[in-house]
Amino acid sequence: MGRPSKQDYRYHDDGNVALYRRPNSAMWYARCKLEDGTALNPFSTGTEDEAEAVKAARKRTRFAQVDQERGLDPGGKTFAFIAEQWLKMMRKEVEKKISTKAKVDAYEAITRRYHIPYFNKTKITEITPKSLAAYETWRAEYWTSGPGAVAEFETITRKDGKTYKRKTKRVARGKMDAEDTVLRQIFKFAVKEEYLPVARMPTIGGKKQVGNGTQSNRRPAFTKEQAGKLLDYDANAFYPITAKMDAATVARLEDDRMVFKAWLALMLGTGIRPGKEHHGIKWKHFEQHDDQNGKNHLFLTVQKDTKTGSRTVHVDDEAYGKFLAPYKAFPNRDSEIFIQDEDGNPVYGTRFNAPDDYVFCDQETGKPILRFDRQFHTMLRNLKMEHDDNGDAFTPYSLRHTWATLKLNAGMDVRLVALNLGTSPEMVHRHYGHDNTKSRASEFADVWLSKEEE
Repeated sequence: MGRPSKQDYRYHDDGNVALYRRPNSAMWYARCKLEDGTALNPFSTGTEDEAEAVKAARKRTRFAQVDQERGLDPGGKTFAFIAEQWLKMMRKEVEKKISTKAKVDAYEAITRRYHIPYFNKTKITEITPKSLAAYETWRAEYWTSGPGAVAEFETITRKDGKTYKRKTKRVARGKMDAEDTVLRQIFKFAVKEEYLPVARMPTIGGKKQVGNGTQSNRRPAFTKEQAGKLLDYDANAFYPITAKMDAATVARLEDDRMVFKAWLALMLGTGIRPGKEHHGIKWKHFEQHDDQNGKNHLFLTVQKDTKTGSRTVHVDDEAYGKFLAPYKAFPNRDSEIFIQDEDGNPVYGTRFNAPDDYVFCDQETGKPILRFDRQFHTMLRNLKMEHDDNGDAFTPYSLRHTWATLKLNAGMDVRLVALNLGTSPEMVHRHYGHDNTKSRASEFADVWLSKEEE
């Protein structure tokens, strides 16, 4: 927003209070000065009445004068206040369907657990790079020697959205990318609402540097052989279903494992983002088309309320033929007819296979499953594949990176890879692809110093 021109101001108190309105708004904003000429950050008076606006500006000035005499930054808003205002704005975005409840719930949980308790009454204008460095240290120790170490219970959100409490696990937990995202958004909100000058917006978080000096936040990707092991994974080999289990338990386990396997196959077969992009997928979002050679292909339409908007994604043949088609077409558990696999075991599909049914859903309620993290990490632990060769931990997002890496290594045009991922070729070059000396070993020439024997 441009600064109002001088004639747009209404001056009071010998010019120490200047009122103005923003474009398309009837609300009065104020710019005030203290006795020594110190200018306060502009702020909303919260009223459309000019007389009331003057009263609000004078009150703010008095409080700021007291802060200055106490040696504090005059009139600055606290981090806690701004964070609460930001959360209110985010809730309004949910009501307007600009954002999702699940996303805002997650953001609120992060800032109430970490950001607000740490910065709390600190003025937003007093948070410096030094303050942020101290926060990083505090956050690193949160679960080992900080507040998390003394908490007896923690709240866990299940895949169906329900929450429960369990005893806190005393482990070191690294900071998630979302934590920096939330903190950045709060500071951006402070700048937008003129609680913080844009020049004092701090740099929050950092990205790893790659060899050429460009920034990257690459996640580890599975190799082709590892991806094959994931698709071949059988949870029953590690946690067998036994005759001692009651029918309800058996049904729940088989359903959970069936839906997880279908989700895993689609992630590896499309490169879509796990999370928001898989939440809203319904069967009607799939469609088949023949190419110019008459070969049939399956496509998925990612919905418009996701990170990069609507796009059409190609689904790999193997993911479609071996996992998705049987998952939808096989008779369900309630049918008298079932299909047997090669070992003679009954195979079922999802109970919810109508066009408007969610593809990855709870088999009792039909509600979409938001997260598969628990099953994903249990699978990696059982397969002893929790980290890549560099010691970096795999996450569900690694499935996306795996799809991109395998396609690039197979020679697919980077433009097509970018189209399927919903990003740009530049971002693919920067963040995807994991070529290394091991993956390209066959291309190295072993003989070069001396001639081969004739």
